[in-house]
Amino acid sequence: MLIEKLDIFFNNDHFSQLVTYTTESGAAQIKAIIDYGANLEDRPKKTRARMEIAIKAEDVPDPKYKDTIEIGTATWMVERLVESDGVVHVVEARRDVRSGLR
Repeated sequence: MLIEKLDIFFNNDHFSQLVTYTTESGAAQIKAIIDYGANLEDRPKKTRARMEIAIKAEDVPDPKYKDTIEIGTATWMVERLVESDGVVHVVEARRDVRSGLR
C-alpha cells in the first residue's frame, strides 16, 4: 500500500520531474522530487548551488558520492546520502554556479 502511494508523489504531473541519474554502471531516466531550498553557498573563489533530491530506492539502489544528476541542461554531483528508509533515498547534490575572480 505504501509503495502504491509513492506513485502519487513520483508522478511527473504533480510533484516530481524526470531526471537523468548516472552511476559508474550507466545512466537512467528516473522520476525524482527536487528541493532546491536556500542553496547558494558563497566561498572566496566559487559560488555553489545545493539541493536535496528524493529518489526511489528501486531506481537507484545505492547512491554514491560523485554520481551525477542531469536536470535540463544543469548537471549536479551527489555529495552525500542525507537519509534513507530503504524505499526512498534523499541525497544532497551540488553544482558550481560560477567561478570567482582570481
